[in-house]
Amino acid sequence: MFSIIIPLYNKENYIKKTISSVLGQTFTDYEVVIVDDGSTDNSLSVLSNFQDDRIKVYSKENGGVSSARNFGIEKAQGKYIAFLDADDYWEEDYLQSVYNTILKFPNCQIFATAQTVLSNDGQTVNKCNNRDEDYFMINDYCSSASAFQTSGICAFKTSLVEVGGFRDGVKRGEDIDCWLRLACNNKIAYCNVPKVVYNLETENGANLSFSSIKESFPYTEWYDYSYENKAALMKYTTSMLLMLSLKAYKSGERDEALTCLRNIKGNDMFLKRLIIYFRVLLMKKNRCI
Repeated sequence: MFSIIIPLYNKENYIKKTISSVLGQTFTDYEVVIVDDGSTDNSLSVLSNFQDDRIKVYSKENGGVSSARNFGIEKAQGKYIAFLDADDYWEEDYLQSVYNTILKFPNCQIFATAQTVLSNDGQTVNKCNNRDEDYFMINDYCSSASAFQTSGICAFKTSLVEVGGFRDGVKRGEDIDCWLRLACNNKIAYCNVPKVVYNLETENGANLSFSSIKESFPYTEWYDYSYENKAALMKYTTSMLLMLSLKAYKSGERDEALTCLRNIKGNDMFLKRLIIYFRVLLMKKNRCI
């Protein structure tokens, strides 16, 4: 059985479509674990319109999305945990596609599908490396991370518990850190057909604002992870720190942008020179403030 975990915080304008997409699944052996993380809008009122014994709603004080997902994992009764954010939705055969992936790759512990990204600019389909196959294994998460999104990932409950779930208190990057920790010791199977619609531009979305580096995942810890392809891990970690530095800079947080740059490791000479250039540029701007 699948346990579908939906963290809910102030998504009254989206949760109806999200739940409807779950109840419309062609594969029906599942439970829905909704964790209301202290919503202050009418999200719970919207949920009251759904009458289905498979839906279980829990309410807790606001503690962030990591806390809500971990709470859901504890309550889940299923062997497989599927995640769905409260503003995304699934195609009707999403669970069937995941189940097919499980049957095709019984030695894997993580299962993911491609997604369609919904933004103000229109829809963009994200597939893994534009491969032609519908199903395959992924041997290197770091080199394929852009093909993953939380609402399109399923994993064994036991594997999630073993890695400690999601890190509490982190507002940005808690999901990709969890997937990376899973990928260090577990195999990944992928359905290369879009079965998830990822709603990029929504209210309260993490993509709409910059979170302080203190509230973002400390990506420097990745350098010490027991990931087999160290070169890919180094490249991925560097790209995340550069991205966070850029977001900090655009938000006027120049000290935090510098902190990100200072924490980047590596032996690539061009990258070193590029980082030094930006660090000098930022320090000059700071002295002008």
